Amino acid sequence: MPFDIQKCARPNILALEPYRCARDDYKDDGTNILLDANENAYGPGLDLSKDGKLSNGTGSSIDIDLLGLNRYPDPHQHELKQKLIDLRNTHVHTSKDLTPENLFVGVGSDEAIDALMRAFC
Repeated sequence: MPFDIQKCARPNILALEPYRCARDDYKDDGTNILLDANENAYGPGLDLSKDGKLSNGTGSSIDIDLLGLNRYPDPHQHELKQKLIDLRNTHVHTSKDLTPENLFVGVGSDEAIDALMRAFC
């Protein structure tokens, strides 16, 4: 018998509408600034050159888009989830494929455990 989440989750949880953020309602190419989402229209408060590098010449080997620091990250973590799924779907241990919709990403294990307890207990 397949797993049925409708039988496991609390009824009040099943009745909830999914969270929607401004990014869901205003799809764009990432160039628009959403001031109502507290995004900084002026970019990060760093002394950057036009190519986004620190003007003082110091840097690190880590490639970070410093010009994008004024934006919130993707609230749905699509790119991260896809990369994790690509690693998992190597079929070393199982032939089943997962999709990003099958994956929950949280800020540490405490958040994930808390979400599970609230939804199913």
